[in-house]
Amino acid sequence: MVIARARHRPGWIWSVHARAADARVFCDVDPVGMVESGVVMVRMVDGREMLMRPLAVFAFGAGHDARGFGDEPYDSRHVVGTEEYAAG
Repeated sequence: MVIARARHRPGWIWSVHARAADARVFCDVDPVGMVESGVVMVRMVDGREMLMRPLAVFAFGAGHDARGFGDEPYDSRHVVGTEEYAAG
């Protein structure tokens, strides 16, 4: 198992700052992890949105975008999806 730390600056948006060079609009990794600090809004391809704060445990499917909110960096630990994300 690979455990990874994700850290993003305030205002970070996955589809703007991190997506692959193939121009995917939504991330296709199925992440599982926990928010350590900061706040992030996850928007699924079907329009559902989830606001996640520190200590939130997450497991949502592929087809999502994410945006950091507030003045604090967003930190999370990921236990599933890290190898696929790093390879992308």
